[in-house]
Amino acid sequence: MKALTFIENKPQIQEHRKDPRFSMQFAKGYVKKAGIFSHYITIKVVDISKGGIGIECPRKIDVGSRVKVRIGNRKYQGRVVFGRQIVGRRQLRIGIQFEKKLGISDMLFFGASKQIALASSEPFVR
Repeated sequence: MKALTFIENKPQIQEHRKDPRFSMQFAKGYVKKAGIFSHYITIKVVDISKGGIGIECPRKIDVGSRVKVRIGNRKYQGRVVFGRQIVGRRQLRIGIQFEKKLGISDMLFFGASKQIALASSEPFVR
């Protein structure tokens, strides 16, 4: 699937996140602010983790804004935690933290290997 292509890579040493980010290639999606009168904007997915997503967006979305993200037939809700202008481009780099962490099936949907999808999974507790 060309629309969602996962780049096999390992997180950099200085990245000490609970859920490391993994780069995406050719992944497109849509984002919109939460609300009745907002509409979806086409985005490029830069990277993704179980806790959030990094995107390039042509419009400014303020830090703290609640947003809805749609990738393929899946929808996620989150909050913008980072935003800055990309030097020399009209795009903005935006970081969105999901309200609920992605599950194993979501990571596999994005093209992650089974090893990566299971890597930072929470242990199953009854």
